[in-house]
Amino acid sequence: MPAAHWARPWQSKRPTCQENPFHADALCGLGSVMGELGDLDGAITAFRRALQVQPRHALTHFYLGAALGRKGDVDGALLEFQAVVECDPNCRAAELARANLQAVARADGEEVGGGHAQVVP
Repeated sequence: MPAAHWARPWQSKRPTCQENPFHADALCGLGSVMGELGDLDGAITAFRRALQVQPRHALTHFYLGAALGRKGDVDGALLEFQAVVECDPNCRAAELARANLQAVARADGEEVGGGHAQVVP
């Protein structure tokens, strides 16, 4: 998808984050847009800031897990996916997180966290 497609959401999130740097939903949205633009480090930073504000924000844990997986940090991704399930076990993100956890466990042939499979964001 072209970067111009994401310009408007980026512009809409940025003022909210500047006005209130403690707005977890805006920080999560900002991280999501940054990730789509290919700035994984910026996305991870935004997600971690959002979790400092609201540590039990399941969707932010999911997006952080996906970003970490895209960077190759499988263990970090798995920890975030486990956090999604702990925060809100009935949400759609938890269902997707459980699928990732199960896929990695099957690929490794051992307990989750064993480490060599890829996480599918």
